[in-house]
Amino acid sequence: MRAWTHDRTVEAAGERTIVTDRVAFEPRLPLRVAGPLLKQIIQAFFAHRHRRLRRYFG
Repeated sequence: MRAWTHDRTVEAAGERTIVTDRVAFEPRLPLRVAGPLLKQIIQAFFAHRHRRLRRYFG
């Protein structure tokens, strides 16, 4: 990646916690055409991670 920014916020919501990830990226020139596919892959990765966090912490 040419540029990658990842911001995570963790907020208390009663007895729960809300985790929000914001990711912005700019692929290097050879991968620019794959940008939409990379976006889907990164979204799937973070969705998987959030499911694991929910399962671990309840």
